[in-house]
Amino acid sequence: MILNPNILYKIIVYEPIYDDVKSLSQIRNIIYDLNPDVIIRSGRFNPFHKIWIESSADIERIKDHITEIKRVKPNIQLIATMVPYYIHHNEINWNTGESYNETTSYNQLAIDPARWGIIAPTKYTFQHHKEKMLLLKRWYADPDICAPIFRSKIDAFKYMGYDGIWFDLPFVIANIVKTWVNNDETHPAFITCRNAETALCDYAKSVGMYIGSWGLKNHFDIYNKFDFMTRSPGPIELRREFDELKWDETIRLSEEYNIKLIAFLDFGPNCGHSLEYLAEQNPTEARNILEKVDTYFKSRNIDFAFPVFGGYLPCVSITKGTYELYDSQAPEFQTYDTIKELINPCPKSECNFTITQ
Repeated sequence: MILNPNILYKIIVYEPIYDDVKSLSQIRNIIYDLNPDVIIRSGRFNPFHKIWIESSADIERIKDHITEIKRVKPNIQLIATMVPYYIHHNEINWNTGESYNETTSYNQLAIDPARWGIIAPTKYTFQHHKEKMLLLKRWYADPDICAPIFRSKIDAFKYMGYDGIWFDLPFVIANIVKTWVNNDETHPAFITCRNAETALCDYAKSVGMYIGSWGLKNHFDIYNKFDFMTRSPGPIELRREFDELKWDETIRLSEEYNIKLIAFLDFGPNCGHSLEYLAEQNPTEARNILEKVDTYFKSRNIDFAFPVFGGYLPCVSITKGTYELYDSQAPEFQTYDTIKELINPCPKSECNFTITQ
């Protein structure tokens, strides 16, 4: 099902729907309780808090989990996250079974400027600047975007039962490479990476998945490939007023290409994201923010994806959550009931599902 840009859906963020905090049956009950049409950012290799998918057995367990979800809710759409701008030290090619440790991942998967005869930066200089940005002391690097391991992740998502992929900043590597060559967009290094990143989007479409990414101007040349686009309000918008010019421009782009626009509270490994701002508030203030956001986006015919679970919170000023993740059910946040009320699920007596224990 391609998301209709003219219909408002019930959408949540739950990253991932196989987290290591709750059991799979608990997660399914949350999904059945909220009864969303779409779950965005619902799958991810190498999430911030734990490398959860480590084997074929994990793939099969998640596949069974998704099969059960779709048995109860056959029309639900699950959109996974693809992050094509970093690799971890223990990657796996899911098509061949080949695994990579820190050494082989660095040697075979990390991008090397010398591939195109670029002298500066060296591979070592470029890759090791990221040491200061390590996530929970986990090694990661900027990848060679041409590596087949990325297609294998798309294939794995498809096999597990995902319907779509949200590409988080698909052209990061190409834009980094452009800085190596004095912003020369005719340089083979830039062209190679740009084409490889575009090809990932094409490949996902070719295997029957719909795709989307950020609704940003630097993506304009591939909007015709997207089935949906996303944008996030900033913390200032949550605190004060929405940036009407920003949302007018985003709506114009979505209408120009006739694709669904979804808003959500963003998060990441650094500070200053909107989900972090929500997490800093007490439950009453958080409720007010969610009501404000929901009202605004409905008035603009934009789908808002409610933050149910997931989202790394490295900069929250007080300790919240065992795993530094946003959890709407946690006593530190207490937004689940608000989300349930705002998303307005159908009464259980009218819903065609059976809650499993």
